[in-house]
Amino acid sequence: MATSRAPNLGAYVARVRGDYIDVDGQVGAQCWDLWSHYATQCLGVPSWATYTEAFGDGPHVWFACDVYHHARAGLTKWFEVLGPGAAPRPGDVAFWELGSAWYRDSHVAIVLDAPRPRMLRCLTQNPGAVQIADLITDGLLGYLRPRALTAGTVNSAKTKTLRASQKLTPEEDDMKPTVHRRTGPAPEWTRAHPDIGADLAPGAKRADGKVTVFRGYEVTTDVATGTAWARTHARGLGGETSSTDRAGYMAIQAQATRLSVALAGKDR
Repeated sequence: MATSRAPNLGAYVARVRGDYIDVDGQVGAQCWDLWSHYATQCLGVPSWATYTEAFGDGPHVWFACDVYHHARAGLTKWFEVLGPGAAPRPGDVAFWELGSAWYRDSHVAIVLDAPRPRMLRCLTQNPGAVQIADLITDGLLGYLRPRALTAGTVNSAKTKTLRASQKLTPEEDDMKPTVHRRTGPAPEWTRAHPDIGADLAPGAKRADGKVTVFRGYEVTTDVATGTAWARTHARGLGGETSSTDRAGYMAIQAQATRLSVALAGKDR
C-alpha cells in the first residue's frame, strides 16, 4: 500500500483500487481505514484527527458515523460539514448513520459521482477490497467536503468483478496481536489485542518486568522486547504493524482499550 501523498483525487483512486487498507492494524480493513487513508494521503489531514474519538465520543464511538457527528468540533479546518440534502461533488466524504437499513454498522465512502437519484458512486471498502460501487443514499448523514482538493482526471467506472481474494474483508489475522511503534519523543512499542489486560479496568495498569500492561494492550521501551513483538506478530514482515507519532500512537492505544471493553463477554 502506497504511503506517499497523492497529488490529486484521480491519482489517489487509481493508486488504491483493489488494495486492502488497514491504517490502525485493528480488526482488519474497514471502511474507516479508507477514510483515514484518503484524508491523510490525499488531503494532508493529520492521522490523529481522523479517528472516531478524536473530537468527542458517545453512543456511536468506534463506528465511522461518529467522525461526522463530531466533525464540527475539530475537522472544519479541512472540511466543510454538509447535510444529506447537499449536491455531492467528487471527493466529498459521505457518511451513513449507525442502524440505517443498508448500513447497520454505519459506513463511510468517498464520492466520485451521483449517477442517478438516491445513488452515489463511491470509492468504498468493506465488504471487499477498495473498489468503485454504487451506494444507496438511504440513511445518509451528510458529507465532509474538502476545503482544498485537486480533482485531476478521475476514472469512476464501477469495479466489475473482484478476484476471489478481494471479495471478503479478511479478519485481522484471526485477531492476532498487532504491534505499533511510537517514533518520538522516545521509541516505545505497543502490542495490542483484546485479551491483553482483560482483567484490568480502563485506565488501570500493572508492571510485568519490562512491560506495562493496560486494558487491551501492553507497552515496552525495551528495544529487544519491542522488536521481538514485531518479528512475531507484524504479519511476518519483521517490522511493526504501524509506526506513528505520539498522537497517533495514543489514539491506537485508546482504540485497543475500547475494543477490549466492547468485546468483553462476547464469543469471539
